[in-house]
Amino acid sequence: MIKRFFRIGLIYLSVSGFVSVLSVSAQQNLPSPKPRLVVSIVIESFRPDFLDRFWEGFGEHGFKRFIQQGTQCTNTEYPYLFCQSPTDQTTIATGAYPSRHGISTRSSYDRKTTLLTPCFFDNNSNLIGSGSGKGMVSARNMMAGTIADALQMHTYGESKVVSIALDENRAVALAGHSADAAIWLDNYSGNWVSSSYYGPILPGWVSESNTKGSAAFYMSKKWEPLLSLGNYVYNKHILRRNKPQSFSVDLSSNKPSSGPYQMLKSTPFGNNMVFEMAINAIQQTDMGKDDIPDLLMLNISGINPLLLDRGAYSMELEDLFIRIDQSLGDFVDAVDRAVGKQNVLFVVTGAQPAVNTPDDLAPYNIPSGKFDAQRVSALLNAYLMALYGQGTWVTGYFGQQFYLNHELIENSRKSLWDVQKVASEFLSEFAGVALALPSYAIRENQYVTGLKWQMQNSWFIPKSGDIMIALSPGWSESAKTGEELEGISSSSSTVPLMWYGWKIPRQHINSRVYTTAIAPTIAEILGISKPNGAVDSPIDINYR
Repeated sequence: MIKRFFRIGLIYLSVSGFVSVLSVSAQQNLPSPKPRLVVSIVIESFRPDFLDRFWEGFGEHGFKRFIQQGTQCTNTEYPYLFCQSPTDQTTIATGAYPSRHGISTRSSYDRKTTLLTPCFFDNNSNLIGSGSGKGMVSARNMMAGTIADALQMHTYGESKVVSIALDENRAVALAGHSADAAIWLDNYSGNWVSSSYYGPILPGWVSESNTKGSAAFYMSKKWEPLLSLGNYVYNKHILRRNKPQSFSVDLSSNKPSSGPYQMLKSTPFGNNMVFEMAINAIQQTDMGKDDIPDLLMLNISGINPLLLDRGAYSMELEDLFIRIDQSLGDFVDAVDRAVGKQNVLFVVTGAQPAVNTPDDLAPYNIPSGKFDAQRVSALLNAYLMALYGQGTWVTGYFGQQFYLNHELIENSRKSLWDVQKVASEFLSEFAGVALALPSYAIRENQYVTGLKWQMQNSWFIPKSGDIMIALSPGWSESAKTGEELEGISSSSSTVPLMWYGWKIPRQHINSRVYTTAIAPTIAEILGISKPNGAVDSPIDINYR
């Protein structure tokens, strides 16, 4: 009898122990009440049609996983006219229009000196991690708080907040004012560097990574097609030639004046380094390991100065996004192993979506052209001289904005508004100009839709010009070889937006969503206040 009860007891203990193990295992796989880690990934030049066009080249663990297992917002737009990467990154981070956050273009035009200053330049900050002296930046010119700032305030600075990009402007735009680290790749040393604005020294895990010489390793490589040539859409459907096309980029043979490592940022290898540093940050700083939420923000390069003359249908662009897809999948798998997918919220979107160039559109007889701002500025100045007398009436142009000589106008006893009106009417006559709007119209009116609304959202009064123009669909600005296009037409402002992980359901949201809603949505999910300049409500994601 005693033996029987003993055996029953052993069976009970075994079963209850097994049930306990199952219970603990189930608890470990349950999502945390709030995400322990939010990973925001912004991909340059990313357009919604790339997901469909390059679908066959993608693996199962990258973009396909986000679409098939997460929430996809299929109609996401920037709510302003002039898309440039630092502006777009700042809008994503703050949830504010450029007219509120202050980063309306990647550089600011100075009326007095007629020079351009990078949007985040700060003479009071020093470069940390390299002796090149390049990259004195901070978030002081950003007039609104970011989702990172809101999170740090909510947790009294206990959250770990890290921003990683290849470029200083992108890193600062995502990091905001109070990140623990904002790092980027230095063009001259190949080191990961930062600004003294975020601390007097580099974090230890960044310094340790610099000793490995990853940049020099990647610089010894050639960028060539990842797939067999016949598997590229470019070769299948675009050229329709008997002989498949290929390409080869030798990084070691290119030594740009802006630094030997600048070319690295123009290839998939630079993106590899960003993902590697992101995994390093998670592992070395224990991000996502406790109930205090952390935030990791990444910028991934897309089309760039190397590819500008080849358009949005180039084989290099296709290969670049296939490689981004592969790296994204590997990265998500690594984060899953380190933190657990159920504890991580991933957000993927795009910045400065790639524009269809006139060369892309011409074979299909779609109206297009290039706007030569330098030539138009000279003609506008000549026209104003014919009306008002000799002088430099137009002092400069940048960011689809013309700057007039206020001092000359005042000394000539002319009305600034009258000169702006005359100038805007003159500019409206040029091919490729859909609309020219003087600044007094933006100051005096409140637009609610259309091009004027977009222009008003792009207009930051302290740094704005006197007339802003909107280019017609299919038109882009002329650019010197090796330089970024100044902007894109207002018809190219849509980007992908995907949410994955944590409690995110499989869902398609087809209603229009603006990128200004991203930060408020993250804030709602984390249970914190949205950034102080945010203009939108959260996206209605039916997370469980």
